[in-house]
Order: sequence, then C-alpha cells, then structure tokens
Amino acid sequence: DCAYLDAPCTKGVCELNAGSSKYECVATDKDPCVVDLDYCQDFSGTGTLKQQGWNPTDVGENPAADHWALDSSGGLGPDQHIALTWTPTIVNYNTCLQSPVIQAAGAKKVTMQWDHEYIHNLKDVTLTILGTLNGYTPDWKTATVVTAVTPTSNLGPETLDVTLPDSLSGSNGLRLAFCVSGTSTFNFTSFSVDNVCVVKGQPPVYAKCAGAQTVPMGSVLKVPLKAKDPD
Repeated sequence: DCAYLDAPCTKGVCELNAGSSKYECVATDKDPCVVDLDYCQDFSGTGTLKQQGWNPTDVGENPAADHWALDSSGGLGPDQHIALTWTPTIVNYNTCLQSPVIQAAGAKKVTMQWDHEYIHNLKDVTLTILGTLNGYTPDWKTATVVTAVTPTSNLGPETLDVTLPDSLSGSNGLRLAFCVSGTSTFNFTSFSVDNVCVVKGQPPVYAKCAGAQTVPMGSVLKVPLKAKDPD
C-alpha cells in the first residue's frame, strides 16, 4: 500500500524499478492538484514544482516553461521559492506558472497575497497575473487579467495583495497564474515568487502608521496599529 505518499498534490503508486527489478512506492503528480480555501504555499517542500501543485506552461509560440525552477538565492532567499531565469535565451515567449485548482465555491470575495522580486535588464517584459474559472482546462489566452505591469526597473522584494475581480469568485474551478512575456528572455535577469496565499474575504485597511521609532539596543517596543476589516 503506497497511500502513505498521498498528499494534496501527489498520489502514491506502486511502480517497477527498472534498475532493481523490484516494485516500489513512488509519489506521482496529480494533474491538476486541487486545494481548498484558505490556501497558502511557501514552496519549502521537498518535492518538485508539480508535486507542490504548481505547473509551468507556455502560452507563447516558443517554449520557456523549463525556465521556472525552485531556487533559494536572490532577495527572496535563503528560503526556497520559485524563480524564472533568463537563460537560455528564448525569443517571443509567454510562459505562465499555474496554481493548483482552488475550491472557492461560496466565497463572495477572494484575495491573493504574494511575495515577488523582479530583476530588470533591458525592456519589453510584462508581468501578468491571470485568473480563470475553467481551472481544469485553462485557456490563458482568454483568461481574466488580475494585474499587469511592464517594469522599467527592479521590483521588490516586496509583499503585495489584490482582491480578485468578482467574476473570479464563488467557483470550485478557480485557477491563477503568474505569467511573464516579452520579445526575449535576455531582457530580464530573474522573476521570483514566494509565500502565495489565496483566502476568502478582503484585506484589512490599516490606519496611518506611527512613524519612525527609537528603540534602545536589546529592548522591545510594541506599537499598536489600527485596521478596518471590510469583512
């Protein structure tokens, strides 16, 4: 019985090892992986990208999906995260990192929070987050644009959040994708993503911060913050 290898994004199966000629349990990818709200992924697991529920794919005419990989360097390190790197150079590319299918039925509002870092080189790079309710058979060419930016300099490392359009709420077929497109991957150095959370509701709105504080070495200062929860 290989059920001990079952996980949200993998299934344990018995397969023949060609080298030893013995059967053994291995973890195989679930395609797609299906998860429930509230969902968070910090990519700290030991499995592959697909075994953690995130599948790279290509939307453009030339393949760049193999440029997505787990990494621990850069501004989002030293903990493990996902990075898209430029090498080898691919022209006229559009590649997306697909989330698991997210069960969001009944959620009137859905918010996503994530960390990212983009290291710029030249030009013609667009970073887009897409969403679809056809998560089991997504067509990213016709998906809903959640955010889109064409950077002219480095971005982050920083934490961002966005409330999804109402058209992406209330379905068990929700799927999101981080997409990068451009004329050549040579035009950027890397794009990294970490700590992705997709949750019910809207983010709190914080009151003005107290400003800079002086804290003596070795002491602790607690500064209260006021926030309004839209939900």
